[in-house]
Amino acid sequence: MPAFQSSLAARDEAFADNRASLLALIDELRALEARTEATSAKSAPRFAKRGQLLPRERLGLLLDSGAPFLALSSLAGYLLDVNDPARSVPGGGSAGTADGAGRGDGASAAGRAGARSTSGAGGGGCQPCGKRDSRGKPAASR
Repeated sequence: MPAFQSSLAARDEAFADNRASLLALIDELRALEARTEATSAKSAPRFAKRGQLLPRERLGLLLDSGAPFLALSSLAGYLLDVNDPARSVPGGGSAGTADGAGRGDGASAAGRAGARSTSGAGGGGCQPCGKRDSRGKPAASR
């Protein structure tokens, strides 16, 4: 098999500009994920009072400790709660939904945990949230 010859010029100014732009976008994504986790943490006393765990805590118990976890749909619901990028909380509101792929009992696993599944809301949700949830179900069932 012939060797792949890259034309990438990592020392070019365009490469540096693209890299800086992508790193800035990753920082924005991480800030939104942190906002979701902080909002979720505010719900912890309410969950604890009901004897329940937050979605991320439930996933943490299912997955192998220290194993990598790939969060999926971390921007789901962004700007659906409020149309203000500075205030919108991705992940579905107060405690959010956590889904992704990782390892549980040494085997590949996909997991999903949502606040609505334990909130007593009777499975209520918004139409776009239902679309997001239905996209994640096939991955979680494999």
